[in-house]
Amino acid sequence: MKKATTILLSLSVFAVCLALAAPAHADIILLADFDSSPLRNAGATISAGDLNAGTTGGTWTVNNDEESLIAVESTTASNHALAADRGPYDFAVAITATAPTLATDQVIVSFDSQIVRTVGTANQKKNRVIGWDSLSNKVFEIVLTTDGSNPPLQGRLKYVNQSGTEVILANDLPSVGGNPVTFTDSNLTGLRIEMSAATMDIYVGAAVTPTADDVAYRTAGVTDLASISFVGVGTSDSNSSGAWYDNIEVSGVPEPATIFIMLTAGLPALLKRKRKSR
Repeated sequence: MKKATTILLSLSVFAVCLALAAPAHADIILLADFDSSPLRNAGATISAGDLNAGTTGGTWTVNNDEESLIAVESTTASNHALAADRGPYDFAVAITATAPTLATDQVIVSFDSQIVRTVGTANQKKNRVIGWDSLSNKVFEIVLTTDGSNPPLQGRLKYVNQSGTEVILANDLPSVGGNPVTFTDSNLTGLRIEMSAATMDIYVGAAVTPTADDVAYRTAGVTDLASISFVGVGTSDSNSSGAWYDNIEVSGVPEPATIFIMLTAGLPALLKRKRKSR
């Protein structure tokens, strides 16, 4: 019986080592790609139901759609995106499952975006992507905008720190001028926020931006992520500036300690059964 117990422990330790060595698997919690959302052209109103049709794991609230669109990709008719455009806008999506806990899981938020600006001018509208916890505290705040600096009308990516200061992360995000009614998928920029217990990393494409490696959350002490809002405000609210959003995703990767606990949770019961059978 002692030999059987030793074998059982050895196998359990081996399984734990394999699990910890294997690449972490991210479980998708929320996905909004809008591909099943109905198209909404200029003059049409976007409802929460329209956005929910293209979303799994989340429920939308439309506080202000102004003249936003649900539009199609220029070459692929089945690929839709949200064009939060041509005025102030305010959309929010709440995670329908239990809010992922930052201390337990590595929570990842990713989305594709492109800034839309007024032709020939700098767009001072600020497109904000804000993560909220279950107590309505800001977890993160990302700002997408353009300005008139060199190179002209360049797209800027910023994050807002705990002091409320906007910190520039990237200066060369592509933007599009005018009032587009379709988008080009290859022109969207992939943005990703990886969050752990106390800090976050902000990625543009595959690289951590130099000023966004292990930065503090927007609000100190936040513990989970419950919803994300997409808001456009600024001095040029009445013109055609805004942003495209697509492939909004929230996923969670269990921390190694969590995996270890899950895999070893049943060991005491198994050993107790072995002792009783002797």
